[in-house]
Amino acid sequence: MLSTASTDITFNQPWYDRGYAALDFLDDEEFSNLKNGITQSIAAIVSQECSVATEGFTLEKYHEFVQSDAAHFKVIARTRDLFAEDFSFPVMDLIPRFEKLLGMGLTDRVPESKVRAHIIVRINRPQSNDFNPPHKDIY
Repeated sequence: MLSTASTDITFNQPWYDRGYAALDFLDDEEFSNLKNGITQSIAAIVSQECSVATEGFTLEKYHEFVQSDAAHFKVIARTRDLFAEDFSFPVMDLIPRFEKLLGMGLTDRVPESKVRAHIIVRINRPQSNDFNPPHKDIY
């Protein structure tokens, strides 16, 4: 069995058997700030990787700024390997909220090696095969 109490932080959660939970995490203003921060970070990567002006960039219009597969692959090569400092908002301030929801301490480091875990921002373009079915990674 891949998922055990010692390998899966969700193992003892009341929603474990369902595989997910919809929990209050951010209010509307906090969500807006989070989305704006992610938007600014992705816009900066698009500008750097694709050499395009990103005035008017939104996440919903990503595909209007990044129009080729080659450009998209350049962007996602970066968005698959981000760290807190790559964002324009305080990512680490979110950890205490997750700790409270899960009832346990969390870190951005792999416990055994102390190596920092990267953050993945998944970008799914409309009418594409970029989707990733819901799943749970066990680390």
